[in-house]
Amino acid sequence: MRGRTESRYQATARTYWLAPRLINAVGGKRTAQDQTSLRVLLSLAEEVQADVGRLAQRSEAGSHVPSLSLSAQIHLPNPNRRAEFLQELQTVFQALARKYGLPGDDLDDNRTTVGESFRLVFACYPQSAKEV
Repeated sequence: MRGRTESRYQATARTYWLAPRLINAVGGKRTAQDQTSLRVLLSLAEEVQADVGRLAQRSEAGSHVPSLSLSAQIHLPNPNRRAEFLQELQTVFQALARKYGLPGDDLDDNRTTVGESFRLVFACYPQSAKEV
């Protein structure tokens, strides 16, 4: 055995949360803009995964954890349609942030911070041909 100690390990957790960067890195020779956008998306996905993992621990400990998930498939066949969608999405997203955001975020300072804060995340990315 040349000075090595062998040990057996057995999984004890019921679930595992792996960081996306441990599974696969976004790679290849794409444009700098695509790379930046994909890295931000991957980083955001990792943050959401970490947040959900912490919330799952609270839930397993008996705490009520309110959450909401929405998903939709959209069709954006060309750059003009994508730009139109982005403009409309930005308008709606900003209106929601202004209406429900925290005081001090250039919003209505008469609101209180009593209660629970929620994080709103929106991601949009193309599906691969085999997923459609």
